[in-house]
Amino acid sequence: MERNTVEVVIGGVVYTLVSDESEEHIQKIASLINKKITDISNLNPVPTTINNNLRSLHVMINIADDYVKLNDRYEEETSEHHDQFEQALSKIEELVLENSAYENENRTLKQRVKTLADELERTKKELDEYIETFDN
Repeated sequence: MERNTVEVVIGGVVYTLVSDESEEHIQKIASLINKKITDISNLNPVPTTINNNLRSLHVMINIADDYVKLNDRYEEETSEHHDQFEQALSKIEELVLENSAYENENRTLKQRVKTLADELERTKKELDEYIETFDN
């Protein structure tokens, strides 16, 4: 995969990043980090002399918090869909067994119809022979 070198501005500082990701993706990440920095600055209006390490820590905590919440939501929804899938699969298995029973019953009934048809044919021949005997 091609490596991309992209310049981004984060917190007013220009960084050169090298990644396998597209420039658009890298810029989105930088934008997200800048938004978090702005959000933190707006919530906590502290002079710009705030320690950069502390500000970075706040940003990391906020991003990690967003990630954990999204991941929990993903896991929850995946679990719900998994449960629905399992229920559907169970229903399909039930219907396959039911269909198999109907197919067996159908084979049995076809055999019974064939037996009755053969019996009817024999009875018809006997009746024809009987009628022929009385006609002579």
